[in-house]
Amino acid sequence: MAIIFVLHLCMDYVVREKRRVPVWLLPIIVVALVSFTVIAIFYLPIRFDGFQFDLRFIPLVFLAIRWGWKYGLSALLITSLWRLGMGGIGSVPGVIFGMVFPVLLALLFRKIGKHYQLNSFFVFSLITLCWLFCDVPIIFIVPNGWEIFKDIFFIRYGSFILTGYTLSFFIRQSIKENEWREQLQYYAEHDPLTGLYNLRTFMTNVKNHFSPAKQNYIVMADIDHFKHINDTYGHLSGDAILTQLADVFKNVAAQMTGVNILIGRYGGEEFIFFIEMEEDKDIQSVVTAFQDKVRETPFYLEDTKEKINLTLSFGVCPIENINDLTHSTGKADKCLYRSKNNGRNQISYA
Repeated sequence: MAIIFVLHLCMDYVVREKRRVPVWLLPIIVVALVSFTVIAIFYLPIRFDGFQFDLRFIPLVFLAIRWGWKYGLSALLITSLWRLGMGGIGSVPGVIFGMVFPVLLALLFRKIGKHYQLNSFFVFSLITLCWLFCDVPIIFIVPNGWEIFKDIFFIRYGSFILTGYTLSFFIRQSIKENEWREQLQYYAEHDPLTGLYNLRTFMTNVKNHFSPAKQNYIVMADIDHFKHINDTYGHLSGDAILTQLADVFKNVAAQMTGVNILIGRYGGEEFIFFIEMEEDKDIQSVVTAFQDKVRETPFYLEDTKEKINLTLSFGVCPIENINDLTHSTGKADKCLYRSKNNGRNQISYA
């Protein structure tokens, strides 16, 4: 049982730190952890009244339930081959009834019970059926099987249920904690209204994405006459428009090919872009695509759902020194205000 709970601690750590783990490496780590645990269980059986048994199917079943068939079947293959390699009279039945059937059952439960995973009834039903698959064959295969079944019933079934319930409780708590942690991380990095990066995270990501071999620009954008919208229709309508505008930005950025774009909310009705592209790309065409899409899109006011149109002013500056982003941002901001002073709804370049 202790080995299984140490496995849970390791898996919980891997899930928390998965951002730092390469995508290709995560499945290998997960399958290796579970396989190592099951193999360790083979060598540390529970001994009771002359009999010995183990909890081998518990890690495999919970892996299949939480991570799916690719992970479950991979760990099942590794551990089954290991157990068969150990030999012994009970190796083949132990693999078939104690590992293969429970994992297949868990995958079936995962498919038909997606909305109920790891609740009390789900865990009780799954563990009970797995136990029956493991132990009922004893009655028919082992000499004096019924007597053996009666002798080990309580300790076997009790061990499975206790471990399964305890492990499912820890997993549920870890899932909740990871969800809270991800939410806190999201709100620490994003503007709560628009979902775009906040300025601190934006600047950090620009430094992480910057490539001196490519064209790199800072672009500032501002909604024209936004104060008039707030004063006329109210701040709730202003917030609704900011949210819709952020969605337009995201859609345009997603449709760009060969261009890497990061978008943040600078403050108020101002937005900041990092645009990175190959030498053969034209920054004017990229910024104009944003400008044109905003002009073409109807925006809806809060409550009344009345439609209004928006225009944007832009300021564009190439990044001259990645270690001094403030300088490039300041120049882009000056270009933005040149656009506004020259009549708005235009793009100015440093």
